[in-house]
Amino acid sequence: MDLIYCAGGGRILAEIAIREGFLYGSRSDDVRETPRCSGLIDINWKNYDWEKHLAAVQKHKPKYAVAPDIEAYGRVKATLELAKRLEDVCGRVIVVPKRKNIIKHIPLRYIIGISVPTSYSGYMPDSSELIGRELHLLGGSPRQQKILWQNFNSLSIPVKSIDINCHNKVSSFGKYRDGEKWAFEGKHQIDKYEAFRRSCKGIITMWKAMGAIL
Repeated sequence: MDLIYCAGGGRILAEIAIREGFLYGSRSDDVRETPRCSGLIDINWKNYDWEKHLAAVQKHKPKYAVAPDIEAYGRVKATLELAKRLEDVCGRVIVVPKRKNIIKHIPLRYIIGISVPTSYSGYMPDSSELIGRELHLLGGSPRQQKILWQNFNSLSIPVKSIDINCHNKVSSFGKYRDGEKWAFEGKHQIDKYEAFRRSCKGIITMWKAMGAIL
């Protein structure tokens, strides 16, 4: 399973995440020149510029690229046509359905994106729709992602990749993920970058302990 730190800007944080073993990604409306987004190019699902998104994927050629969310049944055909345009410029395309009974219309070559419920977004398909599919978990906390991974693993539904950036925000307060919980040593005892580095290390430790990554 691939772990991706996905956040615009913050070159230093991106470089720390890469050193600790994450792939790096960004939303196409906030992508930077460096470091290269070799892991994921996400899309601003609320207000995207398709040509700008496609250009970012063409330039960075990431392992994964996200097609626009499918929020209505009438958008399935059009969205799949856009997904096809991404195929030649990335490794795998992620399609994000946000209505019931859409997944069956999505070709098997595409990864199904699960928008982990947060204040930003979220939609959880019924597990029966996901049998036989490969998944990507979009956002959420380490705890949420762990629970989802365990549930999907018990149903033999493979999670191919996840992206995360919540440890960026909490690192500003000296908090970090130690593997199983948020730990705190005080804002003035460790700085943002050290807290973020520890979180990266802790998140990877958690997934290794679960056997999700080597």
